[in-house]
Amino acid sequence: MLLQMTWPTQSPDLNPIEMVWDELDRRGKEKQPTSAQHMWELLQDCWKNIPGEAG
Repeated sequence: MLLQMTWPTQSPDLNPIEMVWDELDRRGKEKQPTSAQHMWELLQDCWKNIPGEAG
């Protein structure tokens, strides 16, 4: 689950896409893909299962 943080909009630490990439990376590593095709399928599945908005 991605958490929404309340920070100033210009904060360099609040890059939403970085939070998404970190979440995809974490979920992908949990499954230990065995090939590029398997990795692609896992990433697509993980992407579909990330909640759209927290809070």
